[in-house]
Amino acid sequence: MSAEKLVLATTVDGNTYTADITPSGAGNITIDVAAAAAQDGAGNDNTAATQVVTLFDNVPPTVAIQNAPAIVNSTTPYNVTFEFSEDVSGFAIGDITVGNGTASNFVAVDGNTYTADITPTGAGDITIDVAAGVAQDGANNDNTAAAQVVTVFDNTAPTVPTVNSLTTHDVTPVITGTATLAAGETLTVEVAGATYTVVPDGSGNWSLDTGTAVATSGTFAPNTGGTNGLTANEVVATATDGAGNSSTDTTNNELTIDVDADDDGIPDAVENAAAPDPDADTIPNNLDLDSDGDGIPDAIENGASGVDTDGDGIDDTYDVDQTGGTDANGDGVDDNVIPRDTDNDS
Repeated sequence: MSAEKLVLATTVDGNTYTADITPSGAGNITIDVAAAAAQDGAGNDNTAATQVVTLFDNVPPTVAIQNAPAIVNSTTPYNVTFEFSEDVSGFAIGDITVGNGTASNFVAVDGNTYTADITPTGAGDITIDVAAGVAQDGANNDNTAAAQVVTVFDNTAPTVPTVNSLTTHDVTPVITGTATLAAGETLTVEVAGATYTVVPDGSGNWSLDTGTAVATSGTFAPNTGGTNGLTANEVVATATDGAGNSSTDTTNNELTIDVDADDDGIPDAVENAAAPDPDADTIPNNLDLDSDGDGIPDAIENGASGVDTDGDGIDDTYDVDQTGGTDANGDGVDDNVIPRDTDNDS
């Protein structure tokens, strides 16, 4: 024997003997019988016995409860794993203690892995425990107790946010509202195809500048058409907590963008744009009777030939040098084609 103690040896008969072996606890137990320890009737010595090894294991198995969510907001079942440090026997669904919930669908995946569904009752936080001594390893050591796992049950929605109604001519408006957020809660604002994450100030007021804010998804493309350019846009403000509970504002179509302020059928962007003035006479083309300043009114010049044979800047259709007509005021334009402006009122 190695580091062990032979407590008692008993002779059963001439070739059979028994003994009690007491482990020292220092490691695996080995038992040997050397050669020549006994002789038969003819005086022959025995040969050595094959060594026998008994494993020494006094380490209890441990168990960990895994994959339980940190927080839930409904009574929907979730699956958890019970992972032992070694193969065990004797573990059953009745060994799982659930507070504010129940265990079901127990499955032995292998010798040291088990799973079960946990269904919250909705009465409060869910606790899961496995007591000591409910399972044993191959050396018959009892397991130690698992560390309790707690899942927070929270089905309370955040305070409902608000959106302030706005009518504007600005196509990239600043939208505002209120939101009182608790720790861990977030606010998102969806409008015109874009979604933004918005942080309220210390007083619970939020503001979204659609002209400068960066959307977390989508692109801001507001409705601006409709009758007289007046079109409403839905703004959705949503507060969400860590459990996934959410609250959404209760108003509708809060943003109206009017791109035709004077309702004359001409969009402000067109109406306010500066008209070209190529002849630099400070009269925009849309109001100038002679937009190119050549002395020929635009209403008549629209019938020009586009040819200027003598290169004097006057279309041949009106050039007295080409028509052979009269030119009383000496401006090079045939008086018979374009009557003279005798009172100088253009």
